[in-house]
Amino acid sequence: MQTPNTSGSTPINLRTLYEHYCALGDMSEGAQQIYLAQLNNPDIVKQLRAMLATQHDTSFDTLIGLQVSAVTGDAHIEALQGQRIGPYELVEILGKGGMGIVYHAKRVDGVFEQCVAIKFVYPSIAALTGAETVFFEARCLGRLAHNNIVRVLDAGQLTSGACYFVMEYIEGVAIDQYCHINSLSLTAIVTLLLNVCDALHTAHQLNIVHSDIKPNNVVVSVNGEVKVLDFGIAKMTDDSLQNDKQRNAIGGASRSFAAPEQLSGQPITLAADIYSFGKLLSFLMERCTLLERTDKTAVSLGKRRELEAVVKHCLQALPINRYADISSLKQDLLCWQQHYPLSFQVKQPHVVARKWLFRHRILIASALIIFSSACGSLYLNNKIGLEQNQSEEVAKQLDQIIRLTAPQQFGQGNIQPVQLLHSSFEQVIGSKALTLSSQYRIITTLVESMFGLGEYQKILTMLQQTLHIDGMQTLDDQQENALTRLNIRALLKLGHRSQAHSLYLSTLARQQNTNAPLRSTLLLQLSISSALIDLFGEQGITQWQQINDVILANLPLFSDKERIEININEIFRLYENIEYALTKYEDLEAVPTAKIANLQAKIDTFLTDIPVTHPEFSTVIARISDLDLMLRQQRSYIQGLVAALPLIETTYGAHHPIAIHALNTTANIYFADLNDPSAALPYSELAFKRSAQLKGRSRTRVIKNHTTVLDANGLHSQSMVAFQLGLQEALSTNDDLYQIYRLWASYVWNTLEFDYAKALIQLSELILWLNTNKDNIITKVDLNVELLILQALQLGLERQPNKGLALINANVIRFDGLSFFPLDAVQEYLLRKSGDFAASKLAGSKHLKNINDFTYLYDLTGIYQDITFWLAQAHAELDEGAEAQRTLQETFDYNHQINPSSDNFWLQVTYTIAKHYQLQLDTKGLTMVPIDDSFLSFYPR
Repeated sequence: MQTPNTSGSTPINLRTLYEHYCALGDMSEGAQQIYLAQLNNPDIVKQLRAMLATQHDTSFDTLIGLQVSAVTGDAHIEALQGQRIGPYELVEILGKGGMGIVYHAKRVDGVFEQCVAIKFVYPSIAALTGAETVFFEARCLGRLAHNNIVRVLDAGQLTSGACYFVMEYIEGVAIDQYCHINSLSLTAIVTLLLNVCDALHTAHQLNIVHSDIKPNNVVVSVNGEVKVLDFGIAKMTDDSLQNDKQRNAIGGASRSFAAPEQLSGQPITLAADIYSFGKLLSFLMERCTLLERTDKTAVSLGKRRELEAVVKHCLQALPINRYADISSLKQDLLCWQQHYPLSFQVKQPHVVARKWLFRHRILIASALIIFSSACGSLYLNNKIGLEQNQSEEVAKQLDQIIRLTAPQQFGQGNIQPVQLLHSSFEQVIGSKALTLSSQYRIITTLVESMFGLGEYQKILTMLQQTLHIDGMQTLDDQQENALTRLNIRALLKLGHRSQAHSLYLSTLARQQNTNAPLRSTLLLQLSISSALIDLFGEQGITQWQQINDVILANLPLFSDKERIEININEIFRLYENIEYALTKYEDLEAVPTAKIANLQAKIDTFLTDIPVTHPEFSTVIARISDLDLMLRQQRSYIQGLVAALPLIETTYGAHHPIAIHALNTTANIYFADLNDPSAALPYSELAFKRSAQLKGRSRTRVIKNHTTVLDANGLHSQSMVAFQLGLQEALSTNDDLYQIYRLWASYVWNTLEFDYAKALIQLSELILWLNTNKDNIITKVDLNVELLILQALQLGLERQPNKGLALINANVIRFDGLSFFPLDAVQEYLLRKSGDFAASKLAGSKHLKNINDFTYLYDLTGIYQDITFWLAQAHAELDEGAEAQRTLQETFDYNHQINPSSDNFWLQVTYTIAKHYQLQLDTKGLTMVPIDDSFLSFYPR
């Protein structure tokens, strides 16, 4: 704790008062009381207590107080209206501040007409700092020739000792009032602030810090011209241009807009203006037009969140972590306006490297930030030689990484992002000069970047290599948890839930007798929580809820970024909880209304927090759409996602896994939730094409979705080709066994009716594969039940459907509703193939009802695809010709609406069934040719 000077009772000295006040500023209330108790001067203690109890915006208001102003004559300069100062007559007071008072004045000497603003500095300020410091402002302003900076015309001192200077008069209003009066949008506000950037850039080039950027010091004239004024507490960062008294001048910045270093009395740099600028931008954003603040579209929310990212970068507590200079800040604002990604850009020596960075700047932004952060945290103003060497080493590593981007290094147009990050990693782990702490920080950021590229297996290898770095085993619990979280995240991305859970448990066990920080432990629990439902079913849901309850109870412990992740996790938990109940019981009443309302409320709140460029944004939209489908809601968020796609693509690049996932999600929502396969097709095709370089789970998901969309659009042969390709790729990587099973099972289902020979081969191979791998597949689905279904379908293909039915009926009690294959659809198939059409019609009708009631449960069939064909066949076999004809016509009309082409496979199937049973069919003018009708065969008992 800081100890006060206890030099005994003396008269109040303003400088001493100020020093004590600054010392108290950063203390807790308890520490302040201890500090005051150690002071021996009761008068100064009384004054300090009064100052602490008063919460004025400007520190001078609190510091000087009414008693001081009475002694020094501050009130005198507030009563000068009507008096003449040189050639000027003071007309009226324009405003007051912590430093002084400003009058509107007119020139009255008859030489020419002129309106000016004359600022008088409070004598109390001059008493503290000296007149030379007051006139320092005039000299500052005299050196600042810029259209956006108010000009100083003259300066002087009254016989009473009051200092003043004459400035150009600006007829206008403060920037916040101007924005409110004109209902400016965020874009228009940023345009105004770009002028402030230009003004500060001019000042900063002369090493002048404004140090009091706030709304009242940025005025917009009646002509819309922006003027920065009141350099009254400006500082020179060039020691040669200031004397000691000027450098130590008391800080009078407005507390609401002042940088932390200003409030704590630390040396002020140009970075203080960047902090205050961020505060100003945040202030104006909060007062943006009501229309823009209530616009909940994805694009509007995303734009606002990106601008908030600029604000956050400005408001970093440490100056070294803010924008490097005002020009970099302006560049980001321009990027924001022009829909370019935000780029925390550093000047590079190679033009080609700069271009590469521009194209891929979001990819390596985090790497650049961590390098600059490490550099700043290690440098410590060049005071410690070892840390200076560390700073130089970090800079050297960064330079080597950037040089890798030069085309001549590899004889190609540019280096691949994965190669860049992996090469960076190799350099860092091989460095003997970097400290363990620096290696840890840089490696974690590089690994985070690899997640964005979907290189999960490489991540596991990198993390394993990291643990073998000498000394890395000595990490504290918090650092160990951070590496473990990255490991768990990669394992879950690869579908290795059991392995991830084992790692989680072993880490907790090692730390059982340590004092690991609560926040770190909770983040570790958060990382595994989403896998618990697949690992433990209903018990996992309970565990997941318990973890989230503890995390939400300790929400203040987490950063804004971590809170977003917590919110996402909570949304997914509530969603999975509802989906689990609906899937298992197929009854909306199984889910309490309170749970539904809770989830919807959280979603509505959450959508205002997540930027559209967040990696999980499209997944959140998908969950919301699925939820609406489950609950039979009519809300639709797809347009928000579609509108966000260009920004997501611009941010990450067209072939980035996150951009591809957004396309794939868009296709899936159109098809599965909105029942619009034709709208889904272009997004699905684009995702399939761009994902060609992806591997593992990400690619498998895209292929599975694409095959379904192709099939729904009647492009059956293309769907089968994609299935074969996807299955071949998935088996070659073998990194997510459950996704492989889902893809393979879908392939079997889609060949079952129309390619008998292939279906039988695939079923036999799938049964063999599942028997071999089922113990290594983690899923809430009972894989032994899946094997029963596959064996029953195999019996049906082998012309023994009755044995298949017997197998199903003997084990029907084991079906829990979670199976990948709908039980009623399997029963319909076996009953139909056995020739029992009365029973198959009942099973088919039940399946169709379930599809209509619970569409989200079924990704094997569409609403009028497959099942209506078999209902029509049942009607025809039961001599219900009119019903069969009606069903076929509805099916034809539905598929014609999706793809009105004679090549549409489902139109061909419908036409073939009608021709086989000699039923009339309106083909909408299409010339149809029947296909092989052997798919209609069955095997009577």
